[in-house]
Amino acid sequence: ISAGGGAVVAIALMRAGATVVATDADAEALKLHEENARANIEPDVFASRYRGALVLRWGDDPAAAISALGGSPDVVVASDVAYPGTRDAWPAFARTLVAV
Repeated sequence: ISAGGGAVVAIALMRAGATVVATDADAEALKLHEENARANIEPDVFASRYRGALVLRWGDDPAAAISALGGSPDVVVASDVAYPGTRDAWPAFARTLVAV
């Protein structure tokens, strides 16, 4: 998932039983995402469901994220990714989704 949203989406997904790999183009955002997730979910759930936070820019090869999950995901959840000012990057976002 995208690290946008301060880990709220990741926490909800992990509580629902999903395995999560957070991705973002911003390494600092990923650091904060992981800190938020760790601080706001039960330690055993975090340990069993959180597979890491990886820098992934739209259009980049998502192999590391797929490897962290153990294979292609059943679902990709994106939060805080499409808004005015990012329109030029949407084709790269679509290529990344197809590659996943």
